[in-house]
Amino acid sequence: MCGFSGIVGPVEDRVATVARMTAAITHRGPDDHGYFADPHCALGHRRLSIIDLSPAGRQPMTNESGTVQLAFNGEIYNFQELRRDLVARGHVFRSRTDTEVVVHLYEERGDDLVMALRGMFAFALWDAPRRRLLLARDHFGQKPLFYSQVGDALLFASEIKALLAAGVPVRPDPIAIDLLLRIQVVPSPYTCFEGIRRLPPATLAVLEPGAPLRQRRYWTLAGIAPRRIGMEEAVEEAATLCRAAVTEQLVADVPVGVFFSGGIDSSIVLAASIVDGRRPPSFTLGYEEEAYSEVAAARRAAKGQPTDHHVVMMRAADAARPEQLVEMFDEPFPDVAALPLAHLARYAREHVKVVLTGDGGDELFGGYEHHVVGYWLDRLSPLDRIRATAARLLLGAARRGGSRADRARRVLGPMSAPTWRDAVTAMRTMVPDVLRTELYTAGFLRAVDGAPASAYLFGDAGGLFAVSGDRFLADRLLMKTDLATMAIGLESRCPMLDLRLAELAAGLSPELAISALAGKQVLRRVLARTAPPVVWKRAKRGFTMPLDRWLKHELRAVVADTLLAPGARVATYLRPEVLARMYREHCAGTANWRRVLWSALLLELWLRRFAR
Repeated sequence: MCGFSGIVGPVEDRVATVARMTAAITHRGPDDHGYFADPHCALGHRRLSIIDLSPAGRQPMTNESGTVQLAFNGEIYNFQELRRDLVARGHVFRSRTDTEVVVHLYEERGDDLVMALRGMFAFALWDAPRRRLLLARDHFGQKPLFYSQVGDALLFASEIKALLAAGVPVRPDPIAIDLLLRIQVVPSPYTCFEGIRRLPPATLAVLEPGAPLRQRRYWTLAGIAPRRIGMEEAVEEAATLCRAAVTEQLVADVPVGVFFSGGIDSSIVLAASIVDGRRPPSFTLGYEEEAYSEVAAARRAAKGQPTDHHVVMMRAADAARPEQLVEMFDEPFPDVAALPLAHLARYAREHVKVVLTGDGGDELFGGYEHHVVGYWLDRLSPLDRIRATAARLLLGAARRGGSRADRARRVLGPMSAPTWRDAVTAMRTMVPDVLRTELYTAGFLRAVDGAPASAYLFGDAGGLFAVSGDRFLADRLLMKTDLATMAIGLESRCPMLDLRLAELAAGLSPELAISALAGKQVLRRVLARTAPPVVWKRAKRGFTMPLDRWLKHELRAVVADTLLAPGARVATYLRPEVLARMYREHCAGTANWRRVLWSALLLELWLRRFAR
């Protein structure tokens, strides 16, 4: 796990600029650094040493002739088998790293090398004789990669702050800000900076002399053929693949732990980690507010497991500086789990250098509420008109029911949508069109895209699981995990995003994922082999913090001094009087505006830091 930056093309003091860019991401690789430069390209690298801790692993890494230079971030889990094949073909290795495998694989396969990789990665490869740059990002987007085109030069880096260190313009992008507020994610290729873009997952970008930057998608789950297998076969195969993925991802020359919530995914990961006498430390986040705390569930799930279990408590005071999220993400990142994750990561880093997480299980195997709702509405599609009409009538009654009818409104709103796609869109939209018109300033409304939220929420295939798999997984969940952990030099790995396991999930019929009102049936049955029913039957709980309460009390002064302060910069985009009313309603308990208020608060802090 590392960080890199680079420039191809004419930039004044290119080498010095890359040095500044690389220094800006020292936190991603505090163990070592390296540089490469020729008349056309400069690369910088910061190293977090995980495999082969010796100087032989220093990057940028080259081939025997020095014609290929590689700056790499991530881990290739099948690198050992790839290395054996490359050695048999005559390639000479100077290190034990997975990075060097990518260099020689390029010599053998060119751009198609990515099809052989199983892991998480982002890299920049410079083919000096051809003056050709290849940028790539892994299948799911576990590792980030940002770029900016300034004149005839291309600047790229693992984090936005490296590009800002190079002097890239900081103009806000109104379309990205609108998406952030509406659907709580800025989907690739957008960022909140107009001049900075994010390379999408599973994408290659090539820059050659005299040609513009070309991009192509090299893989998608939409291309996975359906499989006609039953539940028992699916469970057996999933269990085998989960064990194999965890075993591969335990490989490291440094201590490895597990982020453990007591939920289905992290319980599977922890159980598979306890092999060959290994006693992995596990880390669970807790709150004094028991309704949000994972401690009780984690203790039940860990009972009898030989793990060194750590409980990390978070209190309101730990959330009193939300500006640290802007410093960490370089954007007004709205996920309310970001601060808790960063808090947990800081503690874990005192004990380990790598953690395994359960990220990806819900997205791939149908673990969210919108998967269940979408599945049943799809099956009931012949009754769409009757169902939507009945739900609208009930919704009208619920609106007259006051705050106690809030849960009914959350369910009936999506149920009143014309189709299942509209229902899922409604469930994933925090600022619907009606509120958007009321909340946004006239100038902001004119500047934003009028496209419906569904155009951004659904992936290329538009299937039931695409809404979380293609957008929320890469651009919110995985971006959050990478930046929150790498901010303190902690590597996070996601066994549930093993390519083989993901392709199994993509080929299964939805009937194997959803049963009654619960999703993720295959993984539940995998866990049932090692855990009691109280663990594997547990309902889905989000990883979050008591933000609704804290906004009313402990964070009240923060809101007053930023979001609601006279002269707040967010007034360019959002109407102050509407924000003030929403906050009054939130404090009174007549509505829960925590996500909108939190997003607006972070937007204000971001504008204060970056807007000119």
